[in-house]
Amino acid sequence: MSIITKYSGPSKFYFYKLLEEMINIGNLQETNKNILDYGCGNKILSKILYNKNVLNYDINPLYSDYKNIDNLEFDIVIMNHVLMYLEVNEIINLFNKINSISPYCNYIIGIGKQNFVSKIAKFIALEFKAHKYTKTTYKEQLNIINKNLNIIKYKKNIYYMTDIYLTTNKAI
Repeated sequence: MSIITKYSGPSKFYFYKLLEEMINIGNLQETNKNILDYGCGNKILSKILYNKNVLNYDINPLYSDYKNIDNLEFDIVIMNHVLMYLEVNEIINLFNKINSISPYCNYIIGIGKQNFVSKIAKFIALEFKAHKYTKTTYKEQLNIINKNLNIIKYKKNIYYMTDIYLTTNKAI
C-alpha cells in the first residue's frame, strides 16, 4: 500500500495551504535547523523550503532519501496527514523512537478531521479513495499527542478540515 498526497487538481490548493500554515507555525522560513519531513511523499516541503536542510523520509523507499531515520540528526519533525495511517500503538512507538533520536525536537503535526466538510471535499476533488486506509481517528490522534507531547501552539480549522499543532517532547 502506498499513500501519496497528490498536489494536483483541486486538492493542491488545500495541501499547499496546509504546508504554508505548517511553515508559518514553525517559523521554518527563518530557521537554520534540520527539518525531518516524515512522510515526505513527493518532497513538496523541500521544494518550498529549497534553501533549508529538509530530510525527506517516507516509508515508501521510492520517495525517501533515507532507509530509516535512526541515524539522522534533526531538530524539527513535520508530519502532515501521516498519523491517520498508523495504529494507536504505532503512533506511540513512533513518538518514542523520534524522542530517543532527538529528545529536544519540535513536532509540527497536521491532523485531518475527516468530517462532513472533508467528505464533501474529497468528492469535489474526485479523490474517492481519500481516507480509505485510515487507521486512527482525529480524536485518537489528538489524545496520543496530548499524552505524549506538549502543545506549544496550534492553528485550528484550516478549511474546516485540518488542525496543525506545534509541540515538544513531554518528557523534557
